[in-house]
Amino acid sequence: MQKIKTIIVFAVFLFSVAACGQQNAPATQSEKTDDSSVENAAEYETFSRVDKSHKATDKPIAAYTQKELDALPNAKHIVYKIVVSEEFSAEQTRPTINKFIADMTEKDKDIDEIELHVYSEESRLSGPYDVAKAVWGIEGRLEKIGPEIATGNKRDDYAIKTHIHDDLDAYLEKRGQFKGTDIENEDNGLSKEDQDEIDRLNEHLQNDPATNAPTPF
Repeated sequence: MQKIKTIIVFAVFLFSVAACGQQNAPATQSEKTDDSSVENAAEYETFSRVDKSHKATDKPIAAYTQKELDALPNAKHIVYKIVVSEEFSAEQTRPTINKFIADMTEKDKDIDEIELHVYSEESRLSGPYDVAKAVWGIEGRLEKIGPEIATGNKRDDYAIKTHIHDDLDAYLEKRGQFKGTDIENEDNGLSKEDQDEIDRLNEHLQNDPATNAPTPF
């Protein structure tokens, strides 16, 4: 009987030690990269918001009847242009992009895709972005929104893909030297290059809405 009691006491001791070990063990870190830091974000001003929404499809347009196509939800695709403050530095690029996208998606949870063009000066708005471009979408790509995503707002596979100007700090030192014209398109602030790119993407969507091609930069 004494032997049995000893075994029971020893087992209880081992269980207690294991439980304490579980409580003191560090929490498992997620392997997914945390791209949400906004602590170092710079101030910015939004100059353009263009709605480029389209039907949320998961197969070619030709595969739908007109009635089916009419019943499909829209994939909300918004293109923004922002200008950062004069104090902006290269290390603030990703935090600023993250903050902008976090702010926009918090205000409007129905946004399915965001294209963001970042500029160093207002005088450059009539041309291509000169600081960075970012795409927020499934795997950081466009044209992958099907009806289920558009209606359910499921964001598990979303990411931000960013293209940043080479040697950005050195480039930013030259701010103020550009003598460009004001915004050419007063309606939305888009340059011809921007509009051509968006039109090409929309045309591609019409021809093959199931494409997985990454966003060109």
